[in-house]
Amino acid sequence: MLLFKPEHIDPILGKTKWLKTATRRIGNRKYNVGATHQCKTSFYVTAFASIRILRVYEQRLGDMTEEDAHREGYDSVKTYRKAFNRVFRAHTWEPEPWDDDRVVKVIEFERVKP
Repeated sequence: MLLFKPEHIDPILGKTKWLKTATRRIGNRKYNVGATHQCKTSFYVTAFASIRILRVYEQRLGDMTEEDAHREGYDSVKTYRKAFNRVFRAHTWEPEPWDDDRVVKVIEFERVKP
């Protein structure tokens, strides 16, 4: 299972201009290419989608491109950066979790239709 914020439901389901096909994560959790996961907004709700992991790699946030932002479901790196700070501020003590030198895991995926 992978948790997403409610704002990511529509981009994952293809209901927005930019289809979300990637997610960036902080931490050391291992993600296996080929694995299928349910997408939820919390542990206690029904999954809104299933995805299959296609690729996992590390990237510095400062190396993120506009195309990367589009794969995240956002129109620009600037917009994604604001969302990143909002999402991860709840999980870290840092007032601004975005740091160009921070290395994150990038998980590229495809939606699996039931």
